[in-house]
Amino acid sequence: ILHMEQLNLKLPFLLNTIGESPKQQPIDRPEGAPWNQFIWIKSGKGFFTVDGEPYILGEGEGIFMRRGVQQNYSRIGNCLHTRYCTFFTPDSLVDYCIGEKRYITF
Repeated sequence: ILHMEQLNLKLPFLLNTIGESPKQQPIDRPEGAPWNQFIWIKSGKGFFTVDGEPYILGEGEGIFMRRGVQQNYSRIGNCLHTRYCTFFTPDSLVDYCIGEKRYITF
């Protein structure tokens, strides 16, 4: 088994969290988060407001948000099962991937 330090590999990001929330609780971040994040919907539906824009996301859909983007979300009905990944990276890398957009849905 090789370890990262043995490979002398430097990644262009710093992983913060990876996880899932089978019963996603409401989140309200008026100032945004200090990290970039991906959120995938495993099951159920959620109501998201991102930079003042409303979205309903369901199973198989997701969203990427840059750090500092205003966000709040909550489940619609009884179920919102999310998976997420948060990380730190230079803005220039995010710019390279999505241009000047502050978030994208997928």
